[in-house]
Amino acid sequence: MKFWQWLITALNKLLKPQPAPPLPPDPSPPPSINTIFEEINRARAANGRQAYKHSSCLSEQATAWAQSMARSGVLSHAGMQSRLSACGIQAGGEVVAGGQQTPHEAVDAWMHSPGHRALLLADYEVCGAGSSGVYWSANMGDANRFAMPSQIDPKERR
Repeated sequence: MKFWQWLITALNKLLKPQPAPPLPPDPSPPPSINTIFEEINRARAANGRQAYKHSSCLSEQATAWAQSMARSGVLSHAGMQSRLSACGIQAGGEVVAGGQQTPHEAVDAWMHSPGHRALLLADYEVCGAGSSGVYWSANMGDANRFAMPSQIDPKERR
């Protein structure tokens, strides 16, 4: 092999792009809204309560709030009335939690706290829930008594 051929072969080997190291695995996505909502309704059923109807508006609010708490690292109910009002609910409640790893753990923590338990088992009709994966939030209210009809999805009405 001539020197030039050898040099080109050697340089090609050296300059050949190396595969990039594998990326770290993506963090687990937050649990689906349906999973959290189903856990809440399981807890209600276990206590003889009717299932909540799902409110996509309240779920959007709860998810956005859980993500906001995750960014700030602060567990809070600040602005709860605004979140409820955005969905046309003038009276309702909110439960928040932080640090639980699964929807079941979050709902279990709420059910072992008297105030949160009372809200989860209240006579409200609709509920929406969300999570950042570490922070959890659920909002509930009575869509018919307190809501402006134009702000309620038709499938959420009685």
